[in-house]
Amino acid sequence: MSNELEYLSRRVASGKLSRRDFLGRAAALGVTAPFANMLLSSAARAEGPVKGGTLKAGLVGGESTNSLDPALMMTQVPFAFGKCWGEMIVELSPEGKLENRIAEEIGSSDDAKVWTLKIRDGVEFHNGKTVTAEDVAATLERHSDEKSKSGALGYMKGIETIKASGKEVVLTLKEANADLPYLLSDYHLIVQPNGGKDKPDAGIGAGPYKIATNEPGTHNGGGQTVGYSFFKKVPNLRLIFRKRALKPGSGIGYHEQKEDEIYYVLSGRGVMTLDGKPVEVGPGTAILTRPGSSHGLKQTGAEDLVIMINYEAPAAR
Repeated sequence: MSNELEYLSRRVASGKLSRRDFLGRAAALGVTAPFANMLLSSAARAEGPVKGGTLKAGLVGGESTNSLDPALMMTQVPFAFGKCWGEMIVELSPEGKLENRIAEEIGSSDDAKVWTLKIRDGVEFHNGKTVTAEDVAATLERHSDEKSKSGALGYMKGIETIKASGKEVVLTLKEANADLPYLLSDYHLIVQPNGGKDKPDAGIGAGPYKIATNEPGTHNGGGQTVGYSFFKKVPNLRLIFRKRALKPGSGIGYHEQKEDEIYYVLSGRGVMTLDGKPVEVGPGTAILTRPGSSHGLKQTGAEDLVIMINYEAPAAR
């Protein structure tokens, strides 16, 4: 039995057997789940790291009001996602110790009213531009502005002036505060190009991951939608057949149609705007949109709006 389990665990580590199948076979042999998982961990370590592949992860608790603007991050999903694409001036370690990030050094005057942040060389935003002291200063300025509605505004009100000079940012406080570096670790204070003043929700930062696609509702309709594609791996099938659930407050943005498309409502309520005319839709509603027409769909009520969408994909050139 031991040899068989070791063989199966090596197959999982090499990608030739799924973890589910392995655990099923292990259970059939009378092996407990903790011991089976221990074997998998040992096999994975023996296999060594493999470059490439795809990691898929999801978060529970997203809301239709979530934004990529760090100033507006209030709940766990934008907070956790911001840690993926954004970089901070300083960060707190799990042990509560201060760690420098974009700021290479932080020093203060003897009275703790003037603080100097030395900005690290060689840090780049995801758009290829180098992070500068001006970007850091602009970030702090934006979060000090009541118009930004920043969750960090309460901390920032204690700063009297913010000035960038060379590779340094100098902060002058209204009153002495020896804890300022800890306040700068607030998760809203993600450093953005020009502080995010140009487009605060662009999702451009200097963190470990770059945002490839941000789709807040199909066709920028806003909110959260979940799509399911059927038969997409069938060769030479141009017919697109999808199910989409529109969460409360979400929608499919108003756009021009390029091909015949059919919507069928399975459950929930919404308003379809077709060529500028709004029409209420509900279970059993079927709508045909023709090329050259324009339409959008907005979920209404407390229940998800669940629809089927069917259209023909353009022919490959």
